Order: sequence, then C-alpha cells, then structure tokens
Amino acid sequence: KPATAGWAARLDRALQTLDGLAFRDKRRLLQAAVVTIEADGRVMVSERELLRAVAAALHVPVVPASDNTN
Repeated sequence: KPATAGWAARLDRALQTLDGLAFRDKRRLLQAAVVTIEADGRVMVSERELLRAVAAALHVPVVPASDNTN
C-alpha cells in the first residue's frame, strides 16, 4: 500500500481526537495555525480554506487570518 492509503480515515480520527480537547486548547491550536500560515507574509486561499475546515471540525469559530490573500 502507498503511504497515502487511508489518509482520510487517519485525518478523521485525528480531528475527532483534537475535538476532545478543552475549548481553550483548541483555540490555541488554531491560533498557532494562523501564526504558521501568516509566517511568510501572505495567506493562500487554500490555507485559509483548510483553517476554516479544521476550525469547523473542532467546533471553534474561525480565527481571523490576515486579509493578505494570494
């Protein structure tokens, strides 16, 4: 099997595990993700969409990211 086989199931399990964190810890995780995607001075549309998807899966309001979208 290729290393990518079953990635969706692994992602679902990881998100379920992360959803079990305390709200403040989920918020910190998403804030760290924002810092990471803004580190190069630009936010790609795909990065913003992924952040929104993860935030939704964790039941946390979307953390605002920079409007410097490329």
